[in-house]
Amino acid sequence: MRICLLTGGGYPYRRDALGGWCRTVVEGLENVTFDLLTVTDREPPPIPAYPLPRNVASARVVAPGRDERRRGETNDSATAAAILLCRGLLGEHTIDR
Repeated sequence: MRICLLTGGGYPYRRDALGGWCRTVVEGLENVTFDLLTVTDREPPPIPAYPLPRNVASARVVAPGRDERRRGETNDSATAAAILLCRGLLGEHTIDR
């Protein structure tokens, strides 16, 4: 089984209460493969705050509102995050690495 875990600015990039809970879930479900997607309103950190367990296939962070853009321009990170979320909601089983 593969799960995309979407968090709001926390795990694995920040050490906070929600991040601790998510870490417990990911480490506790060691037979499940996780793709971690963190959406934040802050400057994205360069590396995760926690070491990633072996069952994490990918970890990405996006800050959709951080870029100053002109009307009509796209944000590739925000688009990628939306695609991953929609695929998960629709039950599509393939996720780009």
